[in-house]
Amino acid sequence: MDQEKKLLEIENKIVSNKEKLDLYGKSYDVEHFKLTSKDMSIPEDKRLNFDIWFNKKNALILKVTYSRMGNWEYRVKKFE
Repeated sequence: MDQEKKLLEIENKIVSNKEKLDLYGKSYDVEHFKLTSKDMSIPEDKRLNFDIWFNKKNALILKVTYSRMGNWEYRVKKFE
């Protein structure tokens, strides 16, 4: 229950801009969103800091990156 309460209390900031994303030899028109915590009193290792590339045409998140216990990157390889 405490974990859920903490998640609900986190204030977030979302910033976006349009970009071209190249994945596996193909180019996509995407919106690049940055999702970050606004509350700087949250410990740095608990703050949100995600980069999200969203393709409106296909309604797909094509790529996500973040740093928490290492650097992580998820990319869509194939979709129908």
